[in-house]
Amino acid sequence: YDHDARGGGRLASASGDRSTEETFGDLSPSSRGSTPGVSPRMAFLAAVVVLLKTNWGIGMMAMPYMIKSAGLVAGILLFVVSMIMVSDAVLRVDATQRALLEKQRYGYHPFECKTEGSIMVLSPSTDSKENGDGEKPKAMGPLNSGSVQTYVGIVEKGLGRWAMRLAVGCISLGTLGSCVAYSKFVQDNFHAYLGVSRWISGCVMAGVLVPLHLLDRMNAFALVSMFGLTFGFGFVFLLISKTILLPRHTAVGALSGAPAIKWETLPIAFGIAAFTSEGIVVMFPPLSHAKMQDMKEIPQGYKIDKRLAATMAIFTVAYLIVACCGYVLYGDDVKAEVTLNMNDHDDHLYILSQVASLLYSLSLVMTCVVVAYTCFSSYEAFLRSYAEGAFQVNSPVHGALPFLFIFLRCLFPVVCGLIAYFVPNFGAFLSLIGALMNSVIVYLLPNLLFLYNAPSGKGHRIWCWFMVFYSVLTGAVGTGASLWQFIHS
Repeated sequence: YDHDARGGGRLASASGDRSTEETFGDLSPSSRGSTPGVSPRMAFLAAVVVLLKTNWGIGMMAMPYMIKSAGLVAGILLFVVSMIMVSDAVLRVDATQRALLEKQRYGYHPFECKTEGSIMVLSPSTDSKENGDGEKPKAMGPLNSGSVQTYVGIVEKGLGRWAMRLAVGCISLGTLGSCVAYSKFVQDNFHAYLGVSRWISGCVMAGVLVPLHLLDRMNAFALVSMFGLTFGFGFVFLLISKTILLPRHTAVGALSGAPAIKWETLPIAFGIAAFTSEGIVVMFPPLSHAKMQDMKEIPQGYKIDKRLAATMAIFTVAYLIVACCGYVLYGDDVKAEVTLNMNDHDDHLYILSQVASLLYSLSLVMTCVVVAYTCFSSYEAFLRSYAEGAFQVNSPVHGALPFLFIFLRCLFPVVCGLIAYFVPNFGAFLSLIGALMNSVIVYLLPNLLFLYNAPSGKGHRIWCWFMVFYSVLTGAVGTGASLWQFIHS
């Protein structure tokens, strides 16, 4: 988002201000039903691809380990419920964004929530300014929505600067943790399958990422994301094939002998489940904003989004297939990176496993570019806003900012590679990042936003307060358990 008063629907980047459409591409059909040169179906597909690739990452490789930590039944239920909670959080951020856009357009909140029996209805607000006919006034000119275009901007507008600083910090540290996990996965798998030293593969990955991190047009990665998803789905089918080739009594024995729940390591599973879904919460607002730009009337309230529903359904099914197949294949011997269990030269599918693991490692490089951009756009806008308030316009600080941003972007993959080299336990690291950072981004802030900004009934408010309590509890317990396992490993 752009904190500059000159604003107007812009997303700050290292090389200047770009609109959402310039940065991510026009990935959503407009309210008129089409995008110039792109059919609504293709725009829908493009949005689903970008959302899937943003969410689809290294967490998939830890899914069998999550089942091992939680127990078979508890692990499956935990992940399904977590994905429902994530989808709910995205929709609450979306409802808040629409409420803030409407308030920004009219200069007041045009609707209020009333409960008639068991039905929640929206009606014109009693404190709104009405004309002589009792109608809403016309919009105050063109929609200037720069401050509510992204997740961080919505948080600042809806909860204040304290929440914005918290969101920027959590997104930045969470993104750093994700990219560290990507680098560690690449280092471990190239070492296991090709015998390449971890520090060499880490250096090569950093060298590839440095120029890619300097890009500011993420729409170029829509096609690349399709290839990344192809590698991801290829890995899913590989695990299915390996499971089908197992003797039937072996598979049945693995499932029947699996514990339903493991209380002692259950908090680790909570952290891993939270880790898998930060990306979609952060990426969805710009896509939703592109769809609402031309709307004369922005619909209010909690509404289901088909793009989100399709994305989360595909994502949940694919991840659960990996979780169950990986656990059936390797049981309690499964490692935090399931690909390391597949390094068995006696396996008939060893060559295919090797190719799939290496291709998936390459796809993570592309994922790292898209995920890191959300971090760059957040803290760069924050620093630019701070500089505008603290220094004169002609101050050399303003001229130095672009060079500082370039330096930090180049330094980012190097730091990630160094941290990854020294991380001892992959699963505990994912759980720590998920419990400590993503619980704030995915569970806490979206529900607080909805409580204080969107029209809602009693049921919605009770659920939101429950989720606030849930985020604090699971964040604290998951962080403690992850730190304990991380230190002991």
